[in-house]
Amino acid sequence: MNRQMIEGKALKLAEEYGFANITKAQLCHALDIPDGSFRHYSGCSFTEFCEEMRRKFPSPAPGEITRARVNPEDRRAHLVDKALLLSKAYGFERITRLQLSKFAGVSASLVSQHFTMVQLRQAILERAIEVEDLDVIAQGWVRHHKATQGLDSDLADKVCDYLRIENNR
Repeated sequence: MNRQMIEGKALKLAEEYGFANITKAQLCHALDIPDGSFRHYSGCSFTEFCEEMRRKFPSPAPGEITRARVNPEDRRAHLVDKALLLSKAYGFERITRLQLSKFAGVSASLVSQHFTMVQLRQAILERAIEVEDLDVIAQGWVRHHKATQGLDSDLADKVCDYLRIENNR
């Protein structure tokens, strides 16, 4: 059993379930090794292994998270992606912690554990900029939100064009 075999099985499981949903027990079972011997075979803890895999094979979004215990980075990404969808429907400044928790299938306190509402709005706009979601970027732009300051000139032009089109409707 070598590291490449472990990574290969992990990638197969990730294709089916998503990285955030793979458990150590599940991977050990797929590798046919005892659950307690993962460190022996991989040379690191399961958490360290998952972090390495995410760096090597990044994905744009974590997908639906079905596990109760999830890596905090994956949980934050999941919450931001759900918040981005809500922002399109309600406006990024109007969504509430309760709306997001219900939509993401988590408790409101878990949302609070990861974000203040100011941090969440910042993360929403950063994600919108990353994926070029003009609707949400424009919402931040017209409110002079700091995340929209210093936009790349091409993206700023797209946002201006988007706002012109929306104002003419």
